[in-house]
Amino acid sequence: MQKFWDRYEKYASWLFFLLMLASLIVMAALGFYNHPLGDDFHYGYGAAMAWKETGNVFEVLKAVWDGVLTQYQIWQGTYSAMFLMHLSPQVFGDFFYKLYPTILFACFTGAIFYLMHVLLCVKLKASRNGWILVSSLLVLVCIMQVPLCGETFYWYNGSMYYTGFYACTCVFWGFLIKHLDKMTIAKMIILSLLAFFIAGGNYISLLPTMIIMGLMILYYIYKVLIKKTADKRVLISLCIIFACLAGGFLISALAPGNAIRQATSWKIEPLTAIWRSIYQNTRYVLYWNGIWSLLFFLFITPVYMRIIEKCKWKFRCPILVCGLIFGIYCSTSCPPFYAQNNGGAARVFCLVYYMMMLTLAMMYFYALGALYRFVQRHNQKKMMSWAEKHVVLLVSFVLLIGYVFASFWRNDVMILKPNTVIALECLCNGDAEYYEKQYQDRVEMLKDETISEVVFEPYDVPNALVYYLYVGDISTDETNEVNQKMAEIYGKKSIRVDS
Repeated sequence: MQKFWDRYEKYASWLFFLLMLASLIVMAALGFYNHPLGDDFHYGYGAAMAWKETGNVFEVLKAVWDGVLTQYQIWQGTYSAMFLMHLSPQVFGDFFYKLYPTILFACFTGAIFYLMHVLLCVKLKASRNGWILVSSLLVLVCIMQVPLCGETFYWYNGSMYYTGFYACTCVFWGFLIKHLDKMTIAKMIILSLLAFFIAGGNYISLLPTMIIMGLMILYYIYKVLIKKTADKRVLISLCIIFACLAGGFLISALAPGNAIRQATSWKIEPLTAIWRSIYQNTRYVLYWNGIWSLLFFLFITPVYMRIIEKCKWKFRCPILVCGLIFGIYCSTSCPPFYAQNNGGAARVFCLVYYMMMLTLAMMYFYALGALYRFVQRHNQKKMMSWAEKHVVLLVSFVLLIGYVFASFWRNDVMILKPNTVIALECLCNGDAEYYEKQYQDRVEMLKDETISEVVFEPYDVPNALVYYLYVGDISTDETNEVNQKMAEIYGKKSIRVDS
């Protein structure tokens, strides 16, 4: 049977890797029908004007920096995110905006593969095929089920701010784990800079990162000062990296613009935000998991079992450990609830969804390991027989299938058609091309020097493309700030959409 599972890992890993690659190609191809929207013009205005007037990259960067300083004073303090927002790709041409989703898909996939390699191969000594299988399935289930693809992958301002920083956070954790195994000054400097960069992004990624770092520092304080079984250099290194993370957070949180923005929001008490976050994220787990999640857990179970069999973990206190992991996941909803008394915008849901899938994958591994060790102790054997392994697998499958059936009883909407299939349909049936033609008609109007007051026809958006390529339009009011900045960029007196 060992050969059977070797073959399973080998063939299943490459099957799902190719399926993942095909899905990414389809999703990236849809991105070439993408175009800038709303805040892309608002934040990219300074850089676009600098590029238009000078064609000098350094002048563009200066305009971007000025924009960051302005936003810090009047709107929000997320300095690294603001820098990227002001450097919107359409500044250098429409092609770069269309290319952007491909780059984001590559970064997102690469970050997950890197983190999984460190966790599975470096720490748990999994096989290469096992790592490819789990990583491919995790990427697949993320891109297939994530709600509202437009704000997640295609709209630059929204997707970069959340999906982009999620990818950076995955790389940070993978690199930190490798650093703790073999510390160097160079790695610590890179991690400190990366921590400072992440701290200037969204708080949804930042808060769980700070919580985990804080728990790690407490653990190493115990190991170094009380048990005296760990190198104090590890503790010092963690403290330096955490200081950069916390320092960046303070710079961001204390921005004068945050107070101005907060005046327009309804702020609630911290404890209320925590309880609402736990309730909301529990609902996400019950609502977002369907048939594709079931398949994800079923296909990774044999890989997990082989890792658990070989690793030396005792998997103690599974309820406590899984509860802690779930609590860290719930912290992702605390910032929007605390600041706005709601779960946040659609792009926030997408980031929470990624965190949910990663959390469930970790909780499932630990719970499966605890069950395996329980049966092992019950039989007083070092290794489990093949029949006993089947019992563990069968129990796992029954639990998962029962969970999915329960979702039908609640009458929740199950996601049966993956995002990839919808994207492929839009490419094949002409919907994407039809939408692109409408955009090109607008471009021709903008290029026409005889038209000074531009009035666009509203987009006729195919239903399948709503929440994919289309997440909104400019205003029907020519005095709207975004409309005015867009008009200046294209040298027009005014721009609006026909009401």
